[in-house]
Amino acid sequence: MKEYKELEAKNKKYKNYKTKHEFLSKFQKTDRLHPIVTICIYYGEDEWDGPRSLIDMLDIPEEFESLISDYKFNLIELRKSELLKFQNEDVKTIFDICRFIYNRNMIKLIISTKKKQYHQNLEW
Repeated sequence: MKEYKELEAKNKKYKNYKTKHEFLSKFQKTDRLHPIVTICIYYGEDEWDGPRSLIDMLDIPEEFESLISDYKFNLIELRKSELLKFQNEDVKTIFDICRFIYNRNMIKLIISTKKKQYHQNLEW
């Protein structure tokens, strides 16, 4: 809404309207808004069993589902994050350590922690 209000103010100030529709909406046909992506990181001990889309959250008859715009639920389950690729090594380490704890894989946890400490000592 903030981004729309800024575009609206700019268009109003410079009278950037080519049509009556742009004037009424205060939005040019070429104006674009930046998307927002929401990601849920689930770190519970049990597997996620909740909804994965908007339609999963609604109680609607099946024959009306095609009329509803469905929105995907971006979910990262910490327990199942081994296939994720992270650019930031610290984020990768946190995901790895948490996954090892959930899977009760203490050997991998110790090796991972020692490897991280070793690399930090090399940086000094």
